[in-house]
Amino acid sequence: MVFTSSAQLGAAYARIKSSAAAQPNANTVLVIASPDPDALCACKMISNLLKSDCITHQIIPVSGYDVLDRTNDLKIKNNDSLRSIIMLNCGGVIDIAATLSIPPEATVYIIDSHRPLHLGSIYKYEQVMVLDDGEIEEMKDVEEAFNAIEMADSEDDDDDEDDDGGLDLESDAESEREARPKTRISRQDDEEEVEEESQIIDNFDDDGENLDGEGSDLSGGRKRKKPTGSGQSTDDEGGAEENASPSRSRHRPALDPTVAKRRKSMEKRRKRNRYLDTLAQYYEEGSYYGMSASQLVYMMLTQIGKVTGDALWMSIIALTDQYLHERIGLGTYKASALSFKEDTTKFDLSGGAAGGAGEENDNNPLDGDDDDDDEEFGAMPRLPAALNINGVGAGGQNRAARQRFAAAGMGQYGSKGADDRSIKCVEEFRLMLMRHWSFYDCMFYSQYVAAQLGTWKEKGRQKLTNLMARMGLPQTQTHQPFTEMKISFQKEVRTKLLALGPTFSMSQLQFPSFVRHNGYKITVSASDSVHALLALLDCGASWMRRHAVGGVVDEAVSDVKVGDSSGTVAHAGASSIAAKISAAASAKLTGTGMGTRLGAGAVSVKISEFDDVIGASVEGYEQPVPGEDEVEKAEREARNRRREREGEWVKNFYMAYDALDNIDLIFHGIQLSMQFQRILVKTGISIIEKNMTKTMKTFRFTVVNQSGGGNAHGGQRAPGGLAGESDSSVFGRSVALLNRLAVFLMEAYREHKKKQLPLVIAAYNDETESYLVIGVPVLKRGEKKNRFGMAFLKAAQRTNVAFRSDAFDNSVAEIQKEDLLDFVEALQTLV
Repeated sequence: MVFTSSAQLGAAYARIKSSAAAQPNANTVLVIASPDPDALCACKMISNLLKSDCITHQIIPVSGYDVLDRTNDLKIKNNDSLRSIIMLNCGGVIDIAATLSIPPEATVYIIDSHRPLHLGSIYKYEQVMVLDDGEIEEMKDVEEAFNAIEMADSEDDDDDEDDDGGLDLESDAESEREARPKTRISRQDDEEEVEEESQIIDNFDDDGENLDGEGSDLSGGRKRKKPTGSGQSTDDEGGAEENASPSRSRHRPALDPTVAKRRKSMEKRRKRNRYLDTLAQYYEEGSYYGMSASQLVYMMLTQIGKVTGDALWMSIIALTDQYLHERIGLGTYKASALSFKEDTTKFDLSGGAAGGAGEENDNNPLDGDDDDDDEEFGAMPRLPAALNINGVGAGGQNRAARQRFAAAGMGQYGSKGADDRSIKCVEEFRLMLMRHWSFYDCMFYSQYVAAQLGTWKEKGRQKLTNLMARMGLPQTQTHQPFTEMKISFQKEVRTKLLALGPTFSMSQLQFPSFVRHNGYKITVSASDSVHALLALLDCGASWMRRHAVGGVVDEAVSDVKVGDSSGTVAHAGASSIAAKISAAASAKLTGTGMGTRLGAGAVSVKISEFDDVIGASVEGYEQPVPGEDEVEKAEREARNRRREREGEWVKNFYMAYDALDNIDLIFHGIQLSMQFQRILVKTGISIIEKNMTKTMKTFRFTVVNQSGGGNAHGGQRAPGGLAGESDSSVFGRSVALLNRLAVFLMEAYREHKKKQLPLVIAAYNDETESYLVIGVPVLKRGEKKNRFGMAFLKAAQRTNVAFRSDAFDNSVAEIQKEDLLDFVEALQTLV
C-alpha cells in the first residue's frame, strides 16, 4: 500500500521532516507546483511549514509536461541529496515513476485534485506516495482489479507460465495501461477463446452434469435448486435419483488433465475480463476533481498542530476556486465550508463573534436545511470523515454557533482595528467583484446576471435598467465605486436584490462564502481573491510593471501580454530601460498612488529588485543587426518573443505567490481582473449576439480569433484595457480565461436554448499559430465528470493531426491551425 490515508497525513510530513534532518546542510525538499490558485495556496502553506521547521527547500513552478521534463533533467536526475519531491496539482494522472528519474533514496509525494489518479502511483511504486482525501480508501474493487492485473504474486505467475492457456499478468500489465483504447478488442478475443474452451469441456461431460459437483454448468447454464422440507436442496431434474444414490459421484470417471487445465484457464480469463472492465470504467468515466490540494495540506497542518489563520484563508480560497469554476457541486462545497466554519472562531482576532459585523442572521448560509438548495442540488450530504477537520459531524453542529455564521451586511463594515485579520462567513452575491466596482459594472459584467437576463439582447439590457430603477437607486450612485456609495444605499442593496431577484429570473443570487478583513485597508472575499490570483497568474508581472511602479516603466515599454512581455523590450533596448531606472534610482523606493482612493496603498518596489526583474527580461535580447532583411528581422523578433514568453509565466507565478500575503498586490490583481472580465463578458455577448456558435451533430462549436471573433471594440483597445492586446487574443494564451468564457456560454445556452449540448471552444494564438481547444460537457445534477479528454485523444489518433495536451487538465488541447477542422469533424462521432 503506497498511498497515505487521510488520517495519516501528519505521518507523511514527519517522514519529510526526518529525512531533511538527516542532511541539515543539503537542500532535500523540492516543491513542484502548477500555476493555478489551488496549487499556489498549497505551495505557500507548505513553504511556510517548512520554514517554521528550518527545512531548506526549493519551489519550481511547472506549466505543463514539457516544463516538468526539463525540471527532471535539471533538478531531479542524479540529485543524490534530494529526499522529498512534493507535487501539487501535477503528476497525479500520469505514470510519475516513468516520467521522473527519482533518486534511489527520494520519495515523491503527490497532492493532486485531478482525477482519475494513475493507479500505478497509488498501488505499485514504493517511491511514490499519494496523499488520499478518503476516495482511494473506498476504491476496493479497483484495488482488487489492479492487483490482479498488475501485481500478481510471483507464485501465481509461475503457475500461469506452465499453463497452455495461462495468463501472464505481468507481461500484459503495461500494454493494458498504455493502450487502454484496445481493451475492448482484447476482451472480445478472450471471450471467443473462453467459449471455444467451454465447448471442448462439454464434450467430456456426456450427461450434462457438473464434473466438479459445485452446482455450476460449465456450458454457461445454471441448474435451478429448490429447498426440501428438511432444508436440503435437490436438482429439479433427477433430484430423487441422485438422493437415492449418494455415492454416485465416487464412480465418476477421472477428469482429463487437459480439460482441467483449460477450465482453470477459462475461469482466469473470465475473471481477468471482469477486472479489465473495472479498470476501463475507472479510466474512461471522465476527468473530474477531488478535494483541493490546499485542503489536504490544511488537514495535514491540523494533524500536526500547526494551523494558522493564513492557512485557513488559503484553504478557503482554494475551495472557492473549485466551486466558482464548477469543479465541485454546491453540496460538496457546503460540506467543506462547514468544516472551515468552526475554525474561523479560532483565528478571530477582532474581538467579536465569528459571524462578522452587523446583526446576527438566523438563516445560516451553510445550513443543510436550505429548501431551495435541496430542491436543486439534493439534500446536502453529511460531512465526510476526510472533510471533518474538527471531528464534529455536520448533523451535530450547535445551533447557537450556526446563528453566528452570516452577517446581515457583506462584511465590509466589520473591521475592528488596524490589526484585524479576522475571517467572517457571509452570504456572498454572485456579482463580480461587487465591493470594488461600481454597482452597475458589477451587475453588467457578472456572468450570472448576463446569462440570466440575456444582456446580449436589447430586451435583456432593458431588464437590467428596470431592475436598477425598481431598486430605487439613483443613477449617479450606481456608477460610483461601491465603497463610495451612500451608506444607506449600500445597506439597501442586499435586501432589494434578494426581493427583486426572483422577478428577474435570478433566484440563486447568493452562496455561502467568507471574507477577510485587512485592518483599515480593503476587505476582500474569497471569490475576490480567486479572481485576483487568476489575473496575476495570467499577466501579473507585466501589469505590475505598467501600473504599480511609477517612474520606471512608461506606456511605451509596458504593453501587457498574457503569458509574455514582448512589448517590454520590443520597443526599447536594455540601455533605455537602464536609463529609466537610473533616473529614479535616487528615490530608492518607488510606487504609484493607484488605489488610494479605494482604500489600497501603492506597491513599493526596491529599484534593485526591479532592476533584476527587468534585467532577466532583457537577458539574451538580440539587438537589430545593420543590413538585415525582413526575413532575418522577423526571425530575430520571434526568438526574442520566445525567450521572454518562456520566462514571463514564471514571474507571474511568483507575483501571485507574493500576493497571498500582500493585500496591495491582491488589490492590483483585482484591478487587472476587472479588465479581463470586461473582455470576457463582451466577447461572450458578441459570440451569442452574432450567432457565431455552430451546432454540430453532438456538440456546439465556436472559434474565438482576432478577426472579429468576440472583439467587442472592433480591434481597438478599450479604455483602461490591456495595452497591446486585441480583446480576443487573450483567450488563446490563457486556459483559465478560455475556460471561464466557455462556462459563461454554457450558462447562457442553458437558460435560453431548449436543446442542451456540450460545447467545444477554440481560441487562436497568433504567436504559436495554433488553437487552444477546451471541451465543456453538459453536466447533469450532481455530476462533474468531463469525458472530452479521451475524446480529444481518439480524435487526434483518427485524423493523425499534431496534437498537444501539455496542460495538466486533459480536457484542454492545442491543435495546429491547419488541423482544426479535421479534428472537429472527427470529434463529432466521439462525443
